Amino acid sequence: ASPYWDDPKKAALFNKHNSAKQKLELINFAQTSNHKFKGIIFDATGFETASDLKSLYVYFHHALKHLKQNGRVIVITNRTSDEKSPENNACIEGTRSFVRSLAKEIGAKGASANLIEVESGADKNCYPALAFLLSRKSSYITGQSLTVSNTRTVAPSWHKPLKGKIALVTGAAFGIGAETARVLARDGAIVVCLDIPINQAPLTQFASSIGGHAIALDLTTTDAVEELLGSITSQLGVIDIVVHNAGITRDKTLRNMRPEQWDSVLNLNLEKIIKINEALIEKKALAKNARIVGVSSISGIAGNFGQTN
Repeated sequence: ASPYWDDPKKAALFNKHNSAKQKLELINFAQTSNHKFKGIIFDATGFETASDLKSLYVYFHHALKHLKQNGRVIVITNRTSDEKSPENNACIEGTRSFVRSLAKEIGAKGASANLIEVESGADKNCYPALAFLLSRKSSYITGQSLTVSNTRTVAPSWHKPLKGKIALVTGAAFGIGAETARVLARDGAIVVCLDIPINQAPLTQFASSIGGHAIALDLTTTDAVEELLGSITSQLGVIDIVVHNAGITRDKTLRNMRPEQWDSVLNLNLEKIIKINEALIEKKALAKNARIVGVSSISGIAGNFGQTN
C-alpha cells in the first residue's frame, strides 16, 4: 500500500482470478451501488481472444460512474511477444489504445488511466508500478504504458525513492530548474545545481538550502562540458539523473534575426545538450539505469512567432 494513497481498500479490482460469480457481483455492484472509488484496477492479463475484450466494455461501462474526482484507472495486461498468437498480441495492442482513449474521456474530472504491461514471469514485480500510478506523484501521467520486466529489482522507498542518486539540473537557480531540483532533493537525491556565473550567489544559497552542490558555469564556453564532467565525477562519481533545463530565447522575426541570435540559441538549447550527453556516455559517467530528461517549452514543439531559432 502506497503511503501517498490514503486507503488502498478503496479500489475495485476486476481480476482474472475472480470467479464468474465474483465478476458478476462486481458488475452488479457497479450498476447498483452509490459507492465511489479512488482507484479502479482491471486485470486483463488473461485476455487471449477478441471476445475477451468485451469485458472491458461491460465493466467500465458501469464502473466509471463510481470513479472519484482525480481518481485512477489502471489496466494490467501481458506484454506482446513472438511466442503469443497474432490474435493475442492484437488484443494487447487494442488494450493499449483502449486505455489511451479512456484517459481522454475521464481527463475532464482530473482522473487518469494508465496501462501496466507485464512480461512473462514478472507478476511479482508489479507493486512499484501500481504504487506509483495510485499515488499523487502520477497526477499528470495519463494514457501511458509502463512495462514491468522480469529483472530482479528492489522496490524503492516511496518516501525517498531517489535516495543515494546523483542528479544534475542545469538552469537551476530559478524557476522550473529550481523547482525540479527541489523535488529531486525532496525525494532523496543529491542535486548538482548548475547555472551561469552571474547567478552564483542565489545559486549557491539555493543549493545549500536543499543540501546540494552549486556549479556556476557558462555552458556556452568552449571547454564547459569537460569542466562540468570533471567537477562532478571527481567529487561525486557517476550521475544517475540529468535534467537539461537551461535555455535562452533571442526573439526576432527571421528577416530581422542576426546570425549571433540564431547561433546562441542553437548552441545552448540544442548543441550543448548533445555534447553533454555524448561526453557522459563516452566517459562512462552515467550510472546503470540512468535517466536523461530534456525540458522544452511547448513553443519548441509547436513553434512561435519570432522564435524560428
